[in-house]
Amino acid sequence: MLKIRRLLALCLAVFITGCYSYSTVPFRSAPAGERVRVRISASQAADLEEVLPRQDRVLEGRVVSASGGSIMLEVPSTVASAKSTMYGLNQRITLSDSEVLELEVRELDRWKTAGVIGLVAAGATFVAVQAFATSEVQTPNGGEGGDADAVVIPLVKWSW
Repeated sequence: MLKIRRLLALCLAVFITGCYSYSTVPFRSAPAGERVRVRISASQAADLEEVLPRQDRVLEGRVVSASGGSIMLEVPSTVASAKSTMYGLNQRITLSDSEVLELEVRELDRWKTAGVIGLVAAGATFVAVQAFATSEVQTPNGGEGGDADAVVIPLVKWSW
């Protein structure tokens, strides 16, 4: 039983890496509205440090526009809160062709998605089978008299 749980945890860790993959595209062919990951130069990361609250050389965001030798991205900057509500704030930045080292477009990976769905379905089936296989159907009062129309199953109670 413990080995099966460890195997399921390992499979889940493999597939939980995401249903998306990234593929490199040329700088000028970045489609507007697409989610992208951009690797920028160290000097550009230092320049963006005052605009963004972190110094990352990898930025993830949406392409707002791409024209000529520049690209405008909308990237998450901070999270603001008002009472109990959290708001994600975005910042638009413009990068030139010389500042971008690599541009990758995020694409749905159908095989990883199918694997995650299959793993979740198998796990749910396994849990349900284990829960019902080891339990017995019980009637009220230990099966002696009482309300014969009620059947109690450990997870669900049906009355008719």
